[in-house]
Amino acid sequence: MLGLVRDAGAQPLLLAVREYLVHARPTRIPHAWHEYEPDEDAESAAAPETPDEQVGYTDLDQVAAVLFELSKQLASGGHKKYGRIAFRRFELARWLMKLRLVADHVDNEAELKDHIRSFERARRKRKPPEDGFGQVLTGSVPPWARIVLWLIAPFWLGWRFRLGPKYRWFLRQSYLAPHDPGTFLGFAQRLTGRLGAEPGRRTTDEDPGQLLDLLVNAFLEDVRRAYRRGWWRPRAARRTTYTVILLDRITRRNGGYRLLETVNRIRNETGLFDPLLFISGSRKVPPDALPLRATHRNIRDMSQAVRAYEEWKDRFADASRTRQPAAWYLPIQSSLSAEAEAEIQPPAGKLKVPAPPMWSRATVLTTAFVVLALAAGGVVISLLRADSRAEKQWSQAHCDLGSENAGAKYLVTIGNECIGSSDEPLPSFNQPPDLLGVQQVIAKQNDEAEKLRQENPGRQFVTVAYISEMSAAGDILSSEVERLQGIAARQRRQLDGNVADPLVRILFVNAGHEMRQGQVAANMLGRRMADDESIIGAVGLAVSSKQTVDTIKALGSAGIPMIAAPLTADNLQNESPLYYQVSPQNRREAQVAARYTRNQLGVTGKVVVVSADNPEDFYGTSLTTDALEEFGREGFAVEPRVYTPSPKPAVPDKPSPRDVGQRLCGTDGLVFYTGRPADFAQLLDGINGTCSSAPPAILAGDDLSRYVADSKSRERFPQIPFDYVALALGGQNCYSGGDLNNALKELFPERCASLRESYLTDDAPTAYDALTGIVAAVNMLRGTKVTPGAVWHMITRITGSSRIDGASGIIDFGREGSQIPLDKFLAVMRVQGAVTPQVRATCGEYRDRIAAVWCP
Repeated sequence: MLGLVRDAGAQPLLLAVREYLVHARPTRIPHAWHEYEPDEDAESAAAPETPDEQVGYTDLDQVAAVLFELSKQLASGGHKKYGRIAFRRFELARWLMKLRLVADHVDNEAELKDHIRSFERARRKRKPPEDGFGQVLTGSVPPWARIVLWLIAPFWLGWRFRLGPKYRWFLRQSYLAPHDPGTFLGFAQRLTGRLGAEPGRRTTDEDPGQLLDLLVNAFLEDVRRAYRRGWWRPRAARRTTYTVILLDRITRRNGGYRLLETVNRIRNETGLFDPLLFISGSRKVPPDALPLRATHRNIRDMSQAVRAYEEWKDRFADASRTRQPAAWYLPIQSSLSAEAEAEIQPPAGKLKVPAPPMWSRATVLTTAFVVLALAAGGVVISLLRADSRAEKQWSQAHCDLGSENAGAKYLVTIGNECIGSSDEPLPSFNQPPDLLGVQQVIAKQNDEAEKLRQENPGRQFVTVAYISEMSAAGDILSSEVERLQGIAARQRRQLDGNVADPLVRILFVNAGHEMRQGQVAANMLGRRMADDESIIGAVGLAVSSKQTVDTIKALGSAGIPMIAAPLTADNLQNESPLYYQVSPQNRREAQVAARYTRNQLGVTGKVVVVSADNPEDFYGTSLTTDALEEFGREGFAVEPRVYTPSPKPAVPDKPSPRDVGQRLCGTDGLVFYTGRPADFAQLLDGINGTCSSAPPAILAGDDLSRYVADSKSRERFPQIPFDYVALALGGQNCYSGGDLNNALKELFPERCASLRESYLTDDAPTAYDALTGIVAAVNMLRGTKVTPGAVWHMITRITGSSRIDGASGIIDFGREGSQIPLDKFLAVMRVQGAVTPQVRATCGEYRDRIAAVWCP
């Protein structure tokens, strides 16, 4: 604190200093000026002023008034370019000391909160605060907003009292013992009513000296905060000089000395740095208020000001630590004669100050901010685009499902197919309504099973995967619909059972067209098993082909026991010990066909076995081999005929199905067809165009049931009768009775009225029985943990009293550990136009049916 002490008759020097500060280059120096009212008595007295060691409320009023004027100057627009100082703590402290509370004698926190809200809003709007919060709200916002503000304001203000830096400072500074009572509102109440004239002024309970210390310290703290630097406050670097406060004509009586004494004491006590230079002008030496000639201190002239400053620095550290009352004072004798008054204006640019760093300039900061904002925006946009691309790639790779879908990781897109497992309808592409509809029914029953599981946690709950070619087309997809209907019927029976019956959830597993992605689907199902212990087996499988064999091997390697529904190819059980099937093998089918031909049809001529040239179709190749052997064993002359399956182009030695049909006319004996339904219509077309009046006798394998199920297909060639071997009893409908048909009638009422008489196929019964086999194995594990290995072990015990009286016949794996049901039921059906096919003969045990005497 620099004190300029002048002799009598000398001109005040602070005006000249002020001009230097204003005209400094390259920027003006932030400063504030206050000139006290002249007091000739106090200034000219030869004796020292009588010191008043006790601070009174008059001192508090004087200092508060001066600091308020200085704060307005330092916060004014004149310093905007160089960084104004916001005196938030000083402003709040002074306002609280001037505040009069109506309910001063009672708990007035509510009233004080209202006043503080008004103060904060008025401060932000740069206008005097209203008397209360309600006055600020009325007329300024709509009624609904007023209600919201009234509800939110208490929580918001309470948060600010605890976390706002301005409020926290009051409770952390050292004056007036702020820990009593420990809250800001409690401390603020102690400050109210301390400034200003009567009435309502409070002059008891608090020390005015402490009140003065708090007020001055708040002023200094605001200056400290303005100069505090940090990466988040780059503009603070523009402050390259201390703020200067000019106080002229200070005396003891006008409070000037008291202000400097308080600053000196606070600096000594707190040890905090405040970048504030006080320059005072007086006739006497502060802080003693002694005339120049009467002081014992060595007061140097302005010509020796640099030396005086060096001497002050040498003794400052000790003086401050020992809290000497003059530690921060540097008095200098100044004299400015009347003749020099005209030279008060300094030459432009005489006082030079350090220029602020380039990076702290507003244009640079704005440019940097814009550049950083654009860069950050670019990074954000790039990240969003990358996330969007990654999400799009994920979605494309996982059947158009987003990454937020928990089941998406078990599905992959391969070509135009969605491969993998799901307990919801598969997101297959171009999925027909019938297939989607039956999946929705099963998914709904899955939800029902989960609900029953939560209601009865002790009830057994298992998950069974239905794996098949669920993205096929035509009659193959229709078979998938019917097999799923059989699965739904069996699941419904479990849901309607008692608490002892296990609940079954179904997973849809698509192995792709012709089971070509079966290995992928099986491997993904294995990974899902690691996440879901309830998965204990699989049913389904479609078409006896190489791809299906690969799928069986993959399921076996994953440790998943399986029961196939429609498969009949020989030797599939050799591919995995975990493989079982509910249908008989082609060997038994060929035996039944040969004996039916000999003993019931009475054919004596040769047998022409018509097959497709498709080595990967294990159903056709094994049935053809078995037919050639079994018909030969029955004494028939056997002739193989091979055709090229559509859509492959025919070759001379392997003509098209139509050509083969034409060449079959005149056959004296039987035509045994081992091909697929897609080629059978062409075969009949060839016969119809050549010998419709005298067609050959025709017997076909079980796969022809898909062709027979369509009444329109049967109507095309009504003059050509034929027989086929069925895996289940034909002629069944929704009203034929039994668990399967009753459930189908409940779940799929449209099935009864469908133009496609799908109840004639063996898809639903065999699928129903396959799931029944899994359920039977689980039932045998009551009281023990259900695992895939335990289920496989129990499947081998489906024999004797534990055999299954299924919808497709008796399922009994025997005591020798067979994976193929013993003496499984088969029926031979006669098709004659659009009328319902008739049962010609049956082999194997099926309810009240009597097997033919010639059955193997």
